[in-house]
Amino acid sequence: MNIKRTKKPESRIDVKYLSSLGIKTYGDNNLYPQDVRDIILSSPTGRTCAERRATYIEGNGIASQPLADVRINNAGETFDDVHSSLSNDCAYFDGVAIHVNYNVAGEIVSMSQIPFESCRLEEEDENGIIS
Repeated sequence: MNIKRTKKPESRIDVKYLSSLGIKTYGDNNLYPQDVRDIILSSPTGRTCAERRATYIEGNGIASQPLADVRINNAGETFDDVHSSLSNDCAYFDGVAIHVNYNVAGEIVSMSQIPFESCRLEEEDENGIIS
């Protein structure tokens, strides 16, 4: 089999840029991640597969119990809580997003999970870099 002759898969979604917001959109209505989540959750088999994948990704949680019990934000979430939330996002969307707050000295003050389905990438700059 020659790699040059293999048929390339078609893109499942149209990726466009929304100049008014400066973001890359997912699909015509910009709701592709939400649509994927709804499709998975509407199927008992899909839901079970996603839950098992999340369980596999999470594993036994954070190995160090003292680190797992550290409260990392004002909502009282621990490292282990955020790790569990990130495992679910990774299972459903193959991506994670974390919001980190810093103090004036540049030290991390708190961290929290951002639902990955609500994140969008910015447009590329003239150098092809996405910030």
